[in-house]
Amino acid sequence: MYEIVVIGNPLYNTIAMPDIETKENLLSGPAVNISHVSAKLGIDNLAIIGAIGNDYREKMVTDLEYLGVPEYYAVESPQTGGFHIHCEDDGLPVLSLLGRARNLRILDIPEEFLDSKYIVLSPAFREIDIELIEWISNSTDAQIVLDTQGMGRDVDSQGMVFPSSNGGKLEQVLELVDVVKMERPLWRIVTDESDPLLAAEFLVEHGTDIGIAMLSSMGSVVYDGDEFYIVPMERSSTRNVIAASDAFLAAFTVGMLQAKNMAERAAFASGAASIVIEHSCAELSFAQDELDYRQQSIIDRIVIK
Repeated sequence: MYEIVVIGNPLYNTIAMPDIETKENLLSGPAVNISHVSAKLGIDNLAIIGAIGNDYREKMVTDLEYLGVPEYYAVESPQTGGFHIHCEDDGLPVLSLLGRARNLRILDIPEEFLDSKYIVLSPAFREIDIELIEWISNSTDAQIVLDTQGMGRDVDSQGMVFPSSNGGKLEQVLELVDVVKMERPLWRIVTDESDPLLAAEFLVEHGTDIGIAMLSSMGSVVYDGDEFYIVPMERSSTRNVIAASDAFLAAFTVGMLQAKNMAERAAFASGAASIVIEHSCAELSFAQDELDYRQQSIIDRIVIK
């Protein structure tokens, strides 16, 4: 049995920052980031499944090995997915679509990967649809964790990425999964709420067991149907918001594996996010030895309602 299986397409992104622009496409994406941080946190029985084109297939093998991801299953795709990410030191990055790997289908998921304690669904750009989620939900005993940001992305006529409710499908999948994380620009659209407590409550009332409303660099609200956990973030700068959110979900899932209580796993997750958010968006740097200090600092400041 696997401990964690992550499903979502790898990305090869280009990144522009105020003082530098990457010369080559860098392996990234929510599924890759979640796998990387989970491995850094000591999860060895871990696999990632995603579609990638032949142009980056060999490079991905080397890059995943460098990131410490122990196992992968590559699905053939006509092209590799990727974004051009324009980053500012303080503010949300702006994404434009470079390429899109194909959607993942039921036949792409070998049965052995359903035998896992946790399955994290982490699409980059709408490659996971409600039919696949429903099939996975009906085919496994695993706890299913959904990162909604890639299901809630669309592009305009210039290829710029913006948040979208995906035709109402995000609300439909809530009853199919056990944990849902949603970013503020998206939960404001899906839930029609401006209050993160009401947004987290909406997620649970519509079917999931645990709803997480992310607040970017300000932290998060976690709701389990009984209590709200208002979770701050320990940080000195805000540079890598997207990868920080991925790190949060990875650590939250690892915290569930380790049977941490809700406050402990929320602080563990926010501590991981606070480490990643301070680094350049051209890298995912994660120092585990810093996590204990940050976790303790955060757990003492969590407000429970």
